[in-house]
Amino acid sequence: MNKKHKAFTLIEIIIALFIFAIIALITAQVLHRSINVKEQLEKQQKQIDNNTQAIILIKRALSHAVDYIDFDDDTFSAMIGYKQKVIFNQLAQVILNNKLIPTLEPVKIYYEHNSIIETINIHDEMKEKVLLNNVTDFSINYQDCNGHNFETWDITLEDSEKHDRQLPCVVNITFKINNKHINIVTSITGDNIE
Repeated sequence: MNKKHKAFTLIEIIIALFIFAIIALITAQVLHRSINVKEQLEKQQKQIDNNTQAIILIKRALSHAVDYIDFDDDTFSAMIGYKQKVIFNQLAQVILNNKLIPTLEPVKIYYEHNSIIETINIHDEMKEKVLLNNVTDFSINYQDCNGHNFETWDITLEDSEKHDRQLPCVVNITFKINNKHINIVTSITGDNIE
C-alpha cells in the first residue's frame, strides 16, 4: 500500500495567490467606491437639510413681519422691498425682569455674491448669517391683497396709494441653487402692534 501524497506545485500556488490577489483587489475597489458613494450621499443629504432649514428660516422670518408704524416718523415703512433685498421688522419676545416682553427686531434678507444672507438686529447687536450659498437667478416679488404684483414695496414712495396696507400679502422669493429652481411663497398676516 503505497500512497503517494500529491503536493501543490509552485506554479499552482502562484496561480492561486494571483487569483486571490485579483479577488481581494476587486473587493477593495468595490468597498472603496461604496464608501465614497455613501459619503457623497451623506454630503448631499446634509446640503439638502441645510437648504431646507434655510428656506424654513426665510419663510418664518417673513411670516413674522409686523405691520408697525412709528407714529413719530411718518416716513417709516413696515417693509421696504427691492428685487434683491427686503427689510422689515419681525416680532420677537425677550425676557426682561422675568417677564416675556414683545419687541421688534429689524431683519434684512438680501442676495450678495451668490449667497442669501440674513442680518438681524438682536438687542442692538447686528448678527449676519449666510443662509444659502451657490445661489443664482435670485429675485423677490411682492403681491398686495388684491393680487397685484410689484417689483418693489415701499409705502413711502409715490406709488404708496396703490398699496392697501403697510405689508404685502405675499412675498415670493425665487432662485436657483445647484441648478434646482426654488420658489418660496410666504403669506404675511402683518399682525399690527402699537
